[in-house]
Amino acid sequence: MADAFSSGLVASFITPIVVGSVASLITTVLTFRRYQKEQWWQRKVQSYEEILQCMAKMRNSVDEWLEKIEEWHKEDEAESKERNKIYRQSKRTISELASIGAFTISPESSNIIERFIKEYSKRVTEDPYEGLTRDLKVVDKYIAFLRPSAKRDLGLK
Repeated sequence: MADAFSSGLVASFITPIVVGSVASLITTVLTFRRYQKEQWWQRKVQSYEEILQCMAKMRNSVDEWLEKIEEWHKEDEAESKERNKIYRQSKRTISELASIGAFTISPESSNIIERFIKEYSKRVTEDPYEGLTRDLKVVDKYIAFLRPSAKRDLGLK
């Protein structure tokens, strides 16, 4: 009888410990998985933000160049250098992100960026005004393509 009593007593102590340990382990694993998913989602958001910001900077630079041509203004050299720097840096960043894009963003979005780079890089005219006007349209077109793709990839409406 002492054996039955002591084994019941041991079982009453061990059972809650085992159940608590298993529940704690499951909770830890599920929490870690959720944390990883959230971190991955944040990386995607940052990638899309950076790509769209670079495209917007390129668009702004092209728009400012067009304004200077339309107004026949001589541009300040420092202002021109700064705009060229922002433009080149944005273009380079988009190319870099396109190279690693399929790793963090959807294949659809990566494909859109690759098509943007190809189309944007084509020179179809020697006339600067026509070329800049075309560049502006290309940037606007691909921003419009990328936004819904990014929203789908991020699970946003």
